[in-house]
Amino acid sequence: MAERCSKLPIRHIVSSTLARAQETAEIISKKVGRSFESSDLLVEYRRPSQQRGLVRDSDESKNIDKIVADNFYTSGYHYSDEENFQYLDKRAGEALKFLSSQKTNEILVITHGLFLRIMIGKAVFGDSFDPKMCQNVLNHMMTNNTGLSILELDGDQWILRTFNDHAHLG
Repeated sequence: MAERCSKLPIRHIVSSTLARAQETAEIISKKVGRSFESSDLLVEYRRPSQQRGLVRDSDESKNIDKIVADNFYTSGYHYSDEENFQYLDKRAGEALKFLSSQKTNEILVITHGLFLRIMIGKAVFGDSFDPKMCQNVLNHMMTNNTGLSILELDGDQWILRTFNDHAHLG
């Protein structure tokens, strides 16, 4: 990915504050000769803190996952402190506003799969992005690590130019 990014007109890098994104940002930053900044707006979906320390496939963790998934789109619902659709939709809008306010439009954003898909959905569909659209985006627009997606801001409209491209791995 760093080699591919070295061929792109990157003027600024913004990364999630989570460790794996920070490592990626550091590697790409060195390769392209640009410093990076970090933003909590780009972190992955926050799961319930009750799942910390649980084995991912345990019955307790699976039960929490099911309850959260069943209520993800229910306005105002929280199992505990996880993010639901409302919160992620709002955060995606804030992230897009932050990115559009930057001094350059050649920005490399390093984020995470679920949040990336929600942010793209919010960018493409704007204020009409609703739970049903989000469900379709999450179920049918899969991402893989190191996928390259390109969003372009044209006036006040975001355009998805490239989604989850992995040509650099071939």
